[in-house]
Amino acid sequence: HGGRDLRPNKPAMRPGPSSEMTEDAAEREKKRHAGHSTTYAQALADAAVPAAPGTAPWPCKHARSVLENESAGHEAACNELMSRPAFFICRVRAGTAHHEIPWGECSVDTSSFFDKTPPVLQAVREVGSCLRDADHVARLARRRPEQVDVSDSLRFTFYAKHAVLTHGMPWVDDDDDESEHGLPFEILGHVPPPPPWQLLPGSGRACPRDPRVDAWTVHLPQLAERVRPLLDAHAAAHPDRPIPRYQMIVDPNQLVRRGLWLPMEADVGDDGGVALVGGQHAHPHPHLAEGVAKPVLEAALPLLAQLQRPALLLPGRRLQFVFKAQRIILPPAQSHGTESEYTGLWHVDGDAERIAAVVLFYYHVHPALRGGAIELAARDAIDVLGYGDCSGNAEEFDRAALRRALRGASALPGDRADVPQVASGAVEVCEGTLLVFSNLQLVHRVLRMASQAGGEASRDFVALFVVDPAAEPLFPARRQLFVQHALTRTLAAPRLFAGAQAEVLPPDVVAKILDAADVAPLPERRARLRNRLLRQQLVPRGHFGLTQSQVFATGNGCYSMIGWLDKLLADDSEPEEDFSDDASVFGLAKNIVEGLNLPPRAFGRGLSETQSLESAELDEQTAAWRARVCLQGYDIVPASP
Repeated sequence: HGGRDLRPNKPAMRPGPSSEMTEDAAEREKKRHAGHSTTYAQALADAAVPAAPGTAPWPCKHARSVLENESAGHEAACNELMSRPAFFICRVRAGTAHHEIPWGECSVDTSSFFDKTPPVLQAVREVGSCLRDADHVARLARRRPEQVDVSDSLRFTFYAKHAVLTHGMPWVDDDDDESEHGLPFEILGHVPPPPPWQLLPGSGRACPRDPRVDAWTVHLPQLAERVRPLLDAHAAAHPDRPIPRYQMIVDPNQLVRRGLWLPMEADVGDDGGVALVGGQHAHPHPHLAEGVAKPVLEAALPLLAQLQRPALLLPGRRLQFVFKAQRIILPPAQSHGTESEYTGLWHVDGDAERIAAVVLFYYHVHPALRGGAIELAARDAIDVLGYGDCSGNAEEFDRAALRRALRGASALPGDRADVPQVASGAVEVCEGTLLVFSNLQLVHRVLRMASQAGGEASRDFVALFVVDPAAEPLFPARRQLFVQHALTRTLAAPRLFAGAQAEVLPPDVVAKILDAADVAPLPERRARLRNRLLRQQLVPRGHFGLTQSQVFATGNGCYSMIGWLDKLLADDSEPEEDFSDDASVFGLAKNIVEGLNLPPRAFGRGLSETQSLESAELDEQTAAWRARVCLQGYDIVPASP
C-alpha cells in the first residue's frame, strides 16, 4: 500500500556471518513485499478455493429433481443446501441491469450496486425468507424439508459500504453456464478458511443464539490494566470535550487530510504478529500507538480473522486502521434516587471512509453504571411490500409479523422459538470486554445506560476502525507526519544571508507556513475542522424505514423495500405520500418499521421493545423521532482550549 517504510531506525537486513540475509529471511522479505504490491482484488481472486468435485454453487437440475420428489435422498439434499451458509468469491460481470430478487413480482437495479463495488467481492449463499413466511422459516429451522420449497429460499447476499444487496438464486441445468442467466457476477470459488491462529481463552461469538451476526468477543481484564494508565495520563494532560458527554482521548478527527481520516498501518505476519509501520511517525502519539493500539490490535486479530461477512485476508498483508480512544461521560444524578442516562443511535462507523470491521475494547467501566449493551442488527433488506396489481402482500404485513421476525417466535404449533428472521443481538459490556464485528454487515447502537453516582461516571473505550482492504488505500498518517517532520526541520534550520549572521525562522512563522501548506493546521483551524467533522458524523447516515428506490414492479403494482436505508445512496428516497388508495397500507408499514429506530426505554430491551407499544404511542414516538433526528441533527459546543 504504498511506499517505503520511513522509520528512521528501521533495521534493514539482519546480516549473518557472511553479511548476507539468510535464505529464510530473504524469502520472508520477498513474500512481504509481494503481499503489499499485489492488489487486494487480485489476491482475493487468487485465494478462491475451487469447489469440490461434484459440487457447485448453483443447485443443478439433478438436485432439483431430488428435491421435488419425496425420495430417500430428499432430506440429505436439503440439508446439504440449507444446513449452513456458503461463502464465495465472485467477479463482477458486465450484465443486465435488472434481475428478479426472491420476493415475488419485482426486480432490483443491480447495476447501481455493482458499479460502486470492487471488481472482485464476496457473497454469502444462504436460506432466507420474507417476514410473512414465519411458518416457512420455522420449517427450515426444524429441518422439515418435505414442507419446504427450496428454490424460493436460496439467495446470495453482497455486503458493501453503500448498501447490502440480496440477489435471487437461480436454478441451473447440469449443462448450463450461469452466464447464460444474465447474472452480473460469476463465482470464482469458495472463501478460504481463516488462518490457524489460536483464539484467546474465552473467545466466542458475541451473539451465539444467532450465528449470522458476524461478531466475536473475549474478556481481557489484564489488557485493560495494561493500557488504562497510559490513556488516563494522556486524558489528564489533554482534556478535550467537544460535547458535554464526550471526552476525546485520541481523536481521529484531529488527524485528517482532505476530510478523510489518516489511518495507522501495520504489517500482519503469517503467524498473526503485528509490526507497526512508521516508527515514531506511525501516529502523533507514538507511545499510545505502541502501548495501546498495537496490543489491542494483536488481541483482536484472531477474532478479525473469524469474520465472514465479508472475510478479511490478513496474513502477510499491510492493514490500515484508525485509532480512537474516548470516554462516554454521564453527569451526576440530579437528586437522590434519580439517574442520568445515555442512549445511542443506530449507526455505522466511517463517514467517507470504507470501514470493514470495528474493534471495541472497554478498558474502564464505572461500577455505578448499568445497562449500555451494544445492540447489533443486520443491514440486509427485510422484505419487499407490494400493493396494487401485483402480489398485494403489503396487507399481510403487520406488527405481529415483524415481532415474530425479531423475537424468533415460531408460527408452527408445538415448535419452540427459534433464531429470529432478522439477524440481530445485544452484547453486554463490562471492563475488559473486547468486541469485534463486521461494519459492512451490521449497524450498532448503545442501549440505555444509566448512572446513580454522585459524581461523573464514565465508560472508556478504545476503537480501531479497520479500513476495507478491498477499497483504495487511504493516505496513511505516517506519510503526513513525516512530511510535517521534514518540513519543520527544514524551515527551522539556521539560514545564512549575504553578509549577515545566521537567522532562524520564529516558531510561529514555521507553524503558519505548515498551516498554509495544509500539512499541520493551527490549533484554532484544527478545532473548527474537528467540530465540522463531528457534526457530520453525529447526524444519522441511515435508519430503518421504507424506500421505493431501485425497486421496480413488473406489472401495474407499487413496491417498497423495508430494511436499513443508508443515506449514502444518492438516489435513496422516502416513499411518496400520495399513494392514493394504498397510502394507508404503506403508511402503517412505515410507522411499524420506523419504530425500530426509537431508543429503548427499558434496560436490556432493544429492537423488540417498540413492538410492545400501543399503536397510538408508537405513532407519537415515531413522529417525535423524525422531527428530532432527521430534521434537527445535533449541536456541537465550542471546543475546549
